[in-house]
Amino acid sequence: MNKGIGGGCVTNDPLAELGQRLTDLRVMSGWNVNQLVARCGSLGRTVISNALNARKGRKIPSADTVVRICQALGADSTPLLELLRQAKEDRRTPPPGREQRTGAGSSPENPALR
Repeated sequence: MNKGIGGGCVTNDPLAELGQRLTDLRVMSGWNVNQLVARCGSLGRTVISNALNARKGRKIPSADTVVRICQALGADSTPLLELLRQAKEDRRTPPPGREQRTGAGSSPENPALR
């Protein structure tokens, strides 16, 4: 049974979208988290829970974690791996108006830290 889900991020937070889609797949399967853990082999409950609850500011799950959860749920991992790629890209890109620091302790906003 292949439970594919649509591509593209419908929110501006691809990591939250990834977590929501994984959760939706789990709910559609009729499994609780413990049942999913039992079907994911060596993936621990914390790793799976973190992936299901992914959002900005939290650890990004590995591609292997996403693929293994999707395999357990009988879902196509391709659109979720694209969301994962977008989330990783977002982490590398500073928000508009914020410059990346050029040196340790440099801060144009606070002269005491220069």
